[in-house]
Amino acid sequence: ELLAAPLVWAVIAKPCGNLLYFLGQDFLTTAVRQVVWERSIATGFVALALGMSLGITFKRLEFQQIIICSVLVIGTVIGTLMVFPDFTAAVRGALQFGVVPSDLPAWTPQKTRENPPLMLATMFGYVGGTVMSYVAYANWISLHGWGITSHKDIEAIRELAASRRQIDYLPTDPDQVSRLRRLIAPLRWDVTMGAIVLWAVTAAFMMAGAAVLYPMLRDGQIDSGFQNWDLLTSQAFIWKNIHPYLVWVYYVCILAALWGTLQAFPEIYSRVTHEFVQAISPRGVWSFRTIHRVICVYVF
Repeated sequence: ELLAAPLVWAVIAKPCGNLLYFLGQDFLTTAVRQVVWERSIATGFVALALGMSLGITFKRLEFQQIIICSVLVIGTVIGTLMVFPDFTAAVRGALQFGVVPSDLPAWTPQKTRENPPLMLATMFGYVGGTVMSYVAYANWISLHGWGITSHKDIEAIRELAASRRQIDYLPTDPDQVSRLRRLIAPLRWDVTMGAIVLWAVTAAFMMAGAAVLYPMLRDGQIDSGFQNWDLLTSQAFIWKNIHPYLVWVYYVCILAALWGTLQAFPEIYSRVTHEFVQAISPRGVWSFRTIHRVICVYVF
């Protein structure tokens, strides 16, 4: 996954370049082709995110992510409720997960028509995130000092765990097991709430798209192919239903969300890599910041 990391940044940065070009095309020279502008802006976006990640601390990064996530979740849910989606149809469709209509519309992308299950699996996996994110989560728990990571003898516990090939050092007494389960309750709640937020935002965008974008698509008011990531600009119609001024708020939020992702990824990849090399060579001296810089240069 680390080897393929630059592709992840490119996929996220490309819509940033396209959206920023869309917003500023009136001020850009036409002597340079649109695709060159878009790719240049996307590259600059990546460079800025990687550069700023070098000086940001975990605490500041976490605070930034909480603000961005809160604004996006609240705005998306309110915007969706304002367009009055068909909740009954949404629930009925959710209960038929995996069922793809046999008569897909003509405007559906060719590859989707050829292999609907593959497209469904790809989109489902993309929403779920990457393996790196889940591994880094364990590291962040340690940074917070949650659960056993705040134990006064945590270093001795880690050494014991590293020296065993089997997990035979945890208590088996029912009372102790019950106590351990209570200790990890905050982690379960944290993961559960994260999953609920992810589900709510994904469902909100899908229902809002069905309520607002699909009728426009059906009536020919917007391009059926969503060329050049026009979906990012077309989604602004959802927020426009609340107030026209919120279209710009939407654009700022989208860029902030993509920016937040690009800034968080260096931290995620660096921490996982740092943990990995320390586990392979525990006697070596591995600098987190050095690994972070190397990964940023490689990605760029």
